[in-house]
Amino acid sequence: MRRKITHTFFIHKTFCEYFSKTIHQQSINRRKFVYLKTIR
Repeated sequence: MRRKITHTFFIHKTFCEYFSKTIHQQSINRRKFVYLKTIR
């Protein structure tokens, strides 16, 4: 039981890190896009 909990926690942690990185990347891309639009 204990091992299962830690395993789930680990998966959750990795997923959260991956998710936050993806969100960060998307926000950067969106900012660049808006910046390019405003330049034109």
